[in-house]
Amino acid sequence: MRQVRPGQRNEPLRTGQGQGQGHGSPVQHRAPEPATAANALDLPAIGRLVWSELPVLAVIDLLITLGVAVVAVVAMTVAALAPLVAAVLIGPVWLGGTAVCTRLLDGETVLLLDVPVTVGRWARSGIPIALVPGVVATLLIGSLTIGSAGESIRSWLLLPIALDVLVLCVVAFGCLTVFPLAVQSRLSARDRWWFALVLAGRQPLISAGVLAILVLLLVSIRMVGPLLLLAAAGPFCLFVTATARNVMILPSLEAVSHRQDR
Repeated sequence: MRQVRPGQRNEPLRTGQGQGQGHGSPVQHRAPEPATAANALDLPAIGRLVWSELPVLAVIDLLITLGVAVVAVVAMTVAALAPLVAAVLIGPVWLGGTAVCTRLLDGETVLLLDVPVTVGRWARSGIPIALVPGVVATLLIGSLTIGSAGESIRSWLLLPIALDVLVLCVVAFGCLTVFPLAVQSRLSARDRWWFALVLAGRQPLISAGVLAILVLLLVSIRMVGPLLLLAAAGPFCLFVTATARNVMILPSLEAVSHRQDR
């Protein structure tokens, strides 16, 4: 965790937001600066933040790894239930981790005990959000299981399987922004998902790039082993939060604010 010298304040990472003095302290807001996809994401600064906040991110790593371990056990017994278990166990951790990463990006000081407290605080919101892709994935696995029960996939299931795959891909794009949007706004569950899909659709290349990094990470975990997950989950959560927040969410909020001022 970063050490702040007396009289020195942490600086937020290109968010256009104010910096805080610590947990529970008021946040001083600055005038937002216009952000674009080209300059909103400062990768070197995010790398330095990963190094300085490594203990905090390690707690996120541990919580996500424990959830993934339980999901893996369920997947080996009843595969169709694994996405639902993942929604219940990993959804709150990811949303809580997103809230913690948001505070880090704002330059606030986060203690190790703040991580589980924040996860518990956001659990009621994290589970419903994660259940959306969880239910879609469960339907897809169920359709594939029924379709492959015989010698070949039944033809009447091809259309439902294709629809499930399409919906799951769309929801996966929305997952990149729906968790940071839940932290940044007080939208209802339906509006949150709608705006998340719109924001992800406005930056399709960036959304596809983040998902490609996720796929590479999953392939690497399969090749290297679960220890990679224990080291990469927290930094990846910080990267996704910074990308969605600084490149997709904040520029849109600033554009809406400028329109209202006119």
